[in-house]
Amino acid sequence: MNELAQLPQELWPRVKTAPHRLLMVDYDGTLAPLRLNRMDARLPPRNFEALSALSARRDTTLIVISGRGMDELSELTAGLSITLIGEHGWVTRDVGGAVREAPLPAAVAKGLAEAESTARAHGLGPRLERKRTGVVLHLRDLPPEQASVLDARARALWKPILTAYAIRLDPIHGGLELRASGRNKGTAALERLAQEPPQTLPVYVGDDLADEDAFRAVRAKGFGLRVGPDTAPTNASGRLPSLEAVSLFLEEWLRVTGDLSQPAAS
Repeated sequence: MNELAQLPQELWPRVKTAPHRLLMVDYDGTLAPLRLNRMDARLPPRNFEALSALSARRDTTLIVISGRGMDELSELTAGLSITLIGEHGWVTRDVGGAVREAPLPAAVAKGLAEAESTARAHGLGPRLERKRTGVVLHLRDLPPEQASVLDARARALWKPILTAYAIRLDPIHGGLELRASGRNKGTAALERLAQEPPQTLPVYVGDDLADEDAFRAVRAKGFGLRVGPDTAPTNASGRLPSLEAVSLFLEEWLRVTGDLSQPAAS
């Protein structure tokens, strides 16, 4: 099977001829495998090497973008000189290490605090992760029936908060995420693209619902690529069926742009 067969035919010719490229890649489920303990989701050596080579290029701007908080994302990408965008676009760390946080409206912060305290009061505390701009309920380690019960409990508890504040609720791999509206991976992608040279080609690679915002954002000027089986509708213009395919994609990018002498395996 050719792991790159579901990419748009025009992708590689445009990557090759673009005067500049912006490659944005999600972390969990895209660059690194999903793990029960989220800090066990380490970059495979093959992807680390490809990202390291990409980060040294002047004609490709490389960004890792994630829903994770910046502390976790920085730890998991340690050793790479790359720009990081965390919390779905609410915080950025540049190559030099400077961190910028987008202001969070006071009303949204109040709503998130209320959501956290309500969930803790109803026994969900051990499964909560609190970020500056969101609250995550982690259920990945539970049997499906038990996870479904807790999912429904959290949705019921948080429903009044969704109507009262500018907050959205999304399913994620193995849980739910309640997070601030107004910024997402799509707005982050467009903001970054606006900082790049004219005629920059944007390419975004991701694997879940939160990445759909970015696929929509880049589609007019570039490509969105969804990782995983061809089982759900998507705004992406192409697919990579597995994490193995992501590794091949990164290596092919390097080859097409002149960094590798051998073609990617199929």
